[in-house]
Amino acid sequence: MYNMAGATGGSYHSSADFKDQRPRSLIEMETPLDIIKYVQSQGRSNRYGQVHRPRVVSVMTGLVPEMRIMQQRNCKLRAMGASVDGNRSHPLLLDDIPDFLNIIGDQAAKQVIEANPVYARKLGFSGPVGTVGEQENYTINFSQNQTINTSSSLSQSFANKVLSRSIVLNSSEQTELVDLLRYEFEAIVEELDSINANPLKPKELDGYIDIKANVLYSGQEIDHRDIDSSAFLRPLYIATGIHHFHEEPISSEELSSLVSKSRIVDGIDGFAPFGEHLESNLATYLQNLLPPGISFGDAIDNLYDQPYRFRRKFDTLKRLINLLKKIKPGVVIQIDDGPTKDTSLRTVVKLFPPKIQFAHLPQAYRIKIISPGDSKPSQIFLNRLVAMPENSIRFQMGLYSGENLRHLKEFNKQSKMERKTPVQILVGNHLAAIGEANQHRLGTLSLFRDKYGVLQRGVVMSKGNVDLTKLPVAVPSGRVAIALTNLLIGNKLKGQSICLRVNSGKEEIVCIRLFRSRFDVHALRGYFTFPYEEKQFGPDGEEEFSAESFYSNRQELGKIFRVEPKGNYSGNATNLCFDFPEHRNLYQIIFSNLEGLSLTTDWWNRKTVSEIIKDLESNRLNLKYSFLEKQENPVRSLFD
Repeated sequence: MYNMAGATGGSYHSSADFKDQRPRSLIEMETPLDIIKYVQSQGRSNRYGQVHRPRVVSVMTGLVPEMRIMQQRNCKLRAMGASVDGNRSHPLLLDDIPDFLNIIGDQAAKQVIEANPVYARKLGFSGPVGTVGEQENYTINFSQNQTINTSSSLSQSFANKVLSRSIVLNSSEQTELVDLLRYEFEAIVEELDSINANPLKPKELDGYIDIKANVLYSGQEIDHRDIDSSAFLRPLYIATGIHHFHEEPISSEELSSLVSKSRIVDGIDGFAPFGEHLESNLATYLQNLLPPGISFGDAIDNLYDQPYRFRRKFDTLKRLINLLKKIKPGVVIQIDDGPTKDTSLRTVVKLFPPKIQFAHLPQAYRIKIISPGDSKPSQIFLNRLVAMPENSIRFQMGLYSGENLRHLKEFNKQSKMERKTPVQILVGNHLAAIGEANQHRLGTLSLFRDKYGVLQRGVVMSKGNVDLTKLPVAVPSGRVAIALTNLLIGNKLKGQSICLRVNSGKEEIVCIRLFRSRFDVHALRGYFTFPYEEKQFGPDGEEEFSAESFYSNRQELGKIFRVEPKGNYSGNATNLCFDFPEHRNLYQIIFSNLEGLSLTTDWWNRKTVSEIIKDLESNRLNLKYSFLEKQENPVRSLFD
């Protein structure tokens, strides 16, 4: 046992030099608040040369205020791990403590306060639901493959404010609030884990990856002996290889055993009793969402005249009830993706029901499922299924009614096969890999071992994911865009056109397509799609651009593309076509304003873009040659 006074000093580990070499148990009573001293205190019983690893026990009351202090410690440990070895996971993290003090916890806390106005009022949060927490807006969009920044400070953390204010609640209310936070938090984390986008803990892949080849993706290759080169300038590669799995797939016998155990422990009816409870108590859960004086029966008879929150909650509960009645041990869940029919056999092998007071929360239910070839069950929270289109989820009997030979045959077949799958990995420059993963929603960095057992990092794409070689190529500057155009004119590019794009999220806001119909510079035509904005006028009557405008720092560009849309017009974009050389001055303005934009072009120009960047950095590119300038020989060489 130790307290802060014993955090530094002596060695209490199970050393080979000590007479007593029994395993040590470290009991924490009053741990240092300083995270550096805390890590040092752990080193008293966990040191080099020990013959046994210690067991660490933290003595806690379980009260919310104390738990908040432990969460703050976890938050500091994650920050320490990120700064020391680039890993937000840390060996001293307390796994038994719900780790809410991060941006995922902020989102979970926001959703809980939104859904529970009574707690919002008791904790002092007022105003519109979308801006809970004084003046901050904590809405976070967890779209597919979106990575998340976890660098927000504790003072700005909404979850920290909720937990710190929870001291005004009684003990039962504190317990209920933490349960609500835990349900929301775990549901969000599970969804992020399913797309390998969990920022709190990197995913470590099972087995090893045998890398067969590396292809340059971006950047320039440098001599490995050049010790002066910056790690930030390292090239990014696409590594292709085979992922070999170590763990054996679950056999049909093991599957049958898990289903039988679930039928005994969870009940043969599964979640059906919860569905019946919800169905008979719908009025109780929904009445508080109705205006005064309107009964639940009248609201159902005139559903579309009711408030949106009522209609949304009613639809959610009806879909939840439908799922609860069908989810039982042994049934198969299939999720269709658009026109593609799902043929996988996701068999339910374990159910986790909530406390009865949380029966109306889809995120409070979770199940474990196994597909043929899986080495261990995976879990799904029901809020993910509720959010899917109703006709995309199908159920089959599976093993619910007993042994099903056709069902078990596929598991037997997979259990006898060697498990391996082709993969592509972004490796090399981790910073560039993270940038590409964020831009194209590929997930986050994963940990994997190569065939020699060495731990590596990279963005891993398995079969069925995005083909990394077909991702758009970044065009870092307008100078590179001009050089690409020069190569198009000189007939040195693949194809008869090039396309430059600027995307904001999923929306394309700028598109430039240049065509060369003949080997003659005068045949060049450019089609330009730029945002259209209504004209605004300042106090002096002159046109102006707001600070949020796309054209705020590109005044001349705005004058070109702020024309009234005519003819070929869709949405909020202006489509224009310019011929060359008649509109030479417009080309000059447009290309000079490409600097500072995040441009991309088609994947087949990847090698060409890399060569242009290399020649620009080595001053080998003759930028005086440009199609924007009058030249006697428009197709002469681009290079000196």
